[in-house]
Amino acid sequence: MKWNILSKLTLSFWAIVLLVTGITTVFLNRAFQEHFVTTIDSSLKANARMVSDLLLERGFPGGMPGRLPQIQEITERVARDVKARVTIIDPSGAVLSDSQKNAGLMNNHADRPEVKQALAGKTGTSTRFSRTILSTMRYIAVPVISDGKVVAVVRLAVPLTEINRTRDRIRSRLMVAAFISILLSGGIAYLLARSLAEPLRDMITVASRIAGGDFSKRVRITARDEIGCLADALNHMADRLSTTIQEMSEERNKIKAILASMADGVVAVDSDNRIILMNRAAEQMFGITEGAAYGRKFLEAIRNYELVEALSGATRGEVHSAEFKVFSPNERILRVSATCIESTSDQPAGVVAVIQDVTELRRLEQLRTEFVSNVSHELRTPLTSIKGFVETLLDGAMEDGSTATRFLGIIQNEANRLERLISDLLDLSRIESGQIALRKVPCHLDKLTQSVCTFLHGQADAKQLSLEINIPADFPQVPADKDLLRQVFINLIDNAIKYTPAGGRVIIYGSDSGDSVTIHVEDTGVGIPKAHLSRLFERFYRVDKARSRELGGTGLGLAIVKHIIDRHGGKVWIESEVGKGTRVSFTLPKS
Repeated sequence: MKWNILSKLTLSFWAIVLLVTGITTVFLNRAFQEHFVTTIDSSLKANARMVSDLLLERGFPGGMPGRLPQIQEITERVARDVKARVTIIDPSGAVLSDSQKNAGLMNNHADRPEVKQALAGKTGTSTRFSRTILSTMRYIAVPVISDGKVVAVVRLAVPLTEINRTRDRIRSRLMVAAFISILLSGGIAYLLARSLAEPLRDMITVASRIAGGDFSKRVRITARDEIGCLADALNHMADRLSTTIQEMSEERNKIKAILASMADGVVAVDSDNRIILMNRAAEQMFGITEGAAYGRKFLEAIRNYELVEALSGATRGEVHSAEFKVFSPNERILRVSATCIESTSDQPAGVVAVIQDVTELRRLEQLRTEFVSNVSHELRTPLTSIKGFVETLLDGAMEDGSTATRFLGIIQNEANRLERLISDLLDLSRIESGQIALRKVPCHLDKLTQSVCTFLHGQADAKQLSLEINIPADFPQVPADKDLLRQVFINLIDNAIKYTPAGGRVIIYGSDSGDSVTIHVEDTGVGIPKAHLSRLFERFYRVDKARSRELGGTGLGLAIVKHIIDRHGGKVWIESEVGKGTRVSFTLPKS
C-alpha cells in the first residue's frame, strides 16, 4: 500500500499524540494512586502515633494483663473516631486487642511485614488481602517505645476498596479525556497535515506539468512560511523556464527555417559519427529523410567514403574542404566544407558539413569554356576569310575586275555571316539574362505561321519544297510574345527548309493538349542520328559543321528557340530518323 504525505503526517501526529496521551494517562493514574496511598499512610501514621501516645499516657504496659479491657476500649474508640481498624500487638506478636475481631481468636502477627518493621523500631507499611475481613487492606504499624524498648505495636488498617473505586473513577475519566484528546488531536493533526500536504500536492502537480512542457500552471501561495517560499521559488523557476524554452524554441525555429531555406545541404554528426541533423537540401541530395537517418552511423545512412573522409579531416578552428563526385541517387559533383562543433571538453562535440551541389556550376564553367572557344573559332573563320581575300585584293587582284568582284562577293557573304553570328549571340545573351521582357498578348498561331511561311516561301520555292500549314483557324489562342514566337517559327522552318532535299515537304501542325497546345514542325529531310539529339540545343553544336556553315547556319538557332520556349513556360524536343526526316515539337501553356 502506497502512503501519501497526508496519511503519513496525520498518522505520525496521531501516533505521537496517542503515545503522549497514553504515557500521561498511565503516569497520572499511578501518581493519583501514590498520592492517595501517601495521604492514607500519613493519616494512619498520625493516628497510630496518637494511639501509641495515648497508651503510654495510660501507663502501658504496666498492669498487664489486667488492663486488657481498657486497651480494648481505647482500640474501639479510636477505631470509631478515625474509621480504621485498630490492632494492638505485644512484642511476641500476640494480638492484645482489635477493633473488629476477638483478639483471643486471632493468629500471632509476628510474621506480618509491617509488624516486623515496627518491632524493629521502624514504621512498617504493607498492602495485602486480609482473609479476616476479606478485603485488600493498607496497614501502618508504629512501635510503642517505653524506656528505649518496643513494648507493643499499634497497627492501623483501612480497606482500599474506596480508594480503588476512586482510582477507577479517575482512571475512567482520564481515559475519556484521553479519548477525546486523541480525537481532537487527530482532527487537528489532519488539518495541520492537510495544510502542509495540499501545497506540496499542488507543487507536485505543477512540477509534473512543467516536466511535461506545460508552463501555464502556477502554485497557489497560501502562506509565507518555508512552504510558501518553496512555492514562490517553483513559480519563479516556471517563469524562467518558460521564458528560456520559448527563447530556445524561437532560436531553434529560426535555425530550422534558415537550414530549410538553404540551397546547400547541411549535415551534422556527433562525436560517434552519428547523424544528428540533416536539412531538406541534404535529404534531396542523398535521397534519405532526416527521420530515417537520425541516430544512424553516417556511413550506414549515406554510403559515400569521400564524404566520410571529408568529415574525418575536420579539425578545430579550421575548415576542411573537398570536392568529389557522387553517383547515387544521381550523378553529381559535390563540394564539402566541414568544421568541428566546439564543446567544453577536450574533444569536439561533432562535425557539421555544408555540402554544395556544384554540378551545374562546373557544367556552366565547361560550357563557358566551350562557348568562348566556339565563339573564338566562329568569329575567327569569317575574319580569317575576309582578311585573306582583302590581302589578295591588295596584292594586285583588284586589277582583275571579275576576280575582284568574286572576292568582294565572298567578303560580303562572310561579313553577313559574321553579322548574323553577332546578332544571334546578342539575342541569345539578352534572352538568357532576362533583359528582354515578355510582352504577352493573345496569339493566333495559324496566322503567325502563315506570315512566317509567306516570309520563307522564296527559299522553299528555290528548293521546290512544299510548305503545308495544318493549324485550323479555330485553334486555341495562347498568351505569348509575338515577336519572340515569330523568331521561333522562323528558326525552325528555316532549318527544316535548309536540311530538306529538293522536292521534299515541310509540314506545320498543332494539337490541343488541355492545359497547353503543341506545335510540330516536321520535314522529310536527311534526319539526325540519335547520338546527336540530346545536344542539338547547345550553342554552336552542329551535326555536320561543314554543311552547316555552307548553308549559313550559326549553330545558335536551336539554343535561341529553347530559351524562348523556356521563358514562356513550355518545353521543346526533337525526334528524328536518319533518311526519313525530323520533327521539332514545342508546347505553350494556355494561361
